Amino acid sequence: HIYYERELGRGLVEVPTPSYKAIERATGKKYAIKMVNKKIDLEATKHMRREIDLLSDVSHRSIIDLKAAYEDGDHLYMVTEQCDGGELYQYVVDRVKTIKNSKTGK
Repeated sequence: HIYYERELGRGLVEVPTPSYKAIERATGKKYAIKMVNKKIDLEATKHMRREIDLLSDVSHRSIIDLKAAYEDGDHLYMVTEQCDGGELYQYVVDRVKTIKNSKTGK
């Protein structure tokens, strides 16, 4: 029982999978939900199943916390904690540029 607030972004796998910001109605807790259509995005489904398997085996403060995974006839859903702060990929790119520029004096 959640309220989908908005799309957060799309993954960088071959078939981008949408992630949505969601709020649990009963508690007001914020989560991110990644969803893939199993009938259309076979490669993305395979990738998400692997991601779910990996995240369900780890628990560390520096790794996103998998809260739940659900599946129906058409879709596979992955519920994780919501991480604020933007896209990790963009952060890494910007950080590398900053380091390179500091070394070259730019």
